[in-house]
Amino acid sequence: MKLILDLCLSDGFDTFPTLLCADGCSMIDRKMGVYGYPIEIQALFFLALRCAQKMLKEDTDSSKLIERIERRITALSYHIRNYYWLDFTQLNNICQYKTEEYSHAAVNKFNVIP
Repeated sequence: MKLILDLCLSDGFDTFPTLLCADGCSMIDRKMGVYGYPIEIQALFFLALRCAQKMLKEDTDSSKLIERIERRITALSYHIRNYYWLDFTQLNNICQYKTEEYSHAAVNKFNVIP
């Protein structure tokens, strides 16, 4: 289990706390802004991290791994709440997005096509 967690929690080129999955393994459309990061996979990843956190013993070998899990869970829950939550206000905002915005001040952060 520790080897799998090391692989899932390792630093990579991706800056999101979500877990990337192969294209075509989910039915979610690009217009929802989760291209490559379907909500089903993120929910399962979140649950797997929580279970691993509970299953690991509190010893010196696992303490750093438990810290990494806690940081990833915090970042993942924040990311899902901010970028996957969809209500009528957010839907109206998405419909008014301009496309092809590329900067830190861009409103359309994931270049969603309305």
